[in-house]
Amino acid sequence: MKNKFYNFSILILLISIMFIGIVNADDTTTPIVTLVTPVNDSNLTSLPITFTYTAIDNETMNCSLILNDAVTQVDYTIINGTNTFSETSLSNGDYVWYTICVDTSWNVGNATSLSFNLNVPASNSVIDEDMLEGLPQVGTDTGTFLGNLAPGLGKFILIMGVFVGIVGILAGIISVIKTKINFKK
Repeated sequence: MKNKFYNFSILILLISIMFIGIVNADDTTTPIVTLVTPVNDSNLTSLPITFTYTAIDNETMNCSLILNDAVTQVDYTIINGTNTFSETSLSNGDYVWYTICVDTSWNVGNATSLSFNLNVPASNSVIDEDMLEGLPQVGTDTGTFLGNLAPGLGKFILIMGVFVGIVGILAGIISVIKTKINFKK
């Protein structure tokens, strides 16, 4: 019974949309979609990646970015012209991308897919003395570093570390003594 009600509701919704003019049944023009960048077989080494495409139609469209057969973004208000999507957090690897656009009459247009490889190298930033000015200096031992971290805070952290270490040693000794006592029983 639930499925019949659901199907009936969908039918009523579609008929209502057609009658109020949201779907133009006379429009059979498919959106024309062209992928611009990244070009096919690109080797990319940085993020973000801007996906550029053109979409042309006689109606407003919604367009989706597809990466490796998964929809990653949708823009619901595309008008004729050049449009972009931006991806900021992709992992290194090979990708296939394309865009699908659907107009308000449910005409679907898409472009032939393109591929690219993403290989963002690990950060090899160069740190100079100006960047380090005002930061706590690393000493030759942990105590010096923690002492320079912030007046009083570094020493507190060092003292707490020593205290936790002593408590750990005492807990170990107590555990060994308990085990020996239990053995003798």
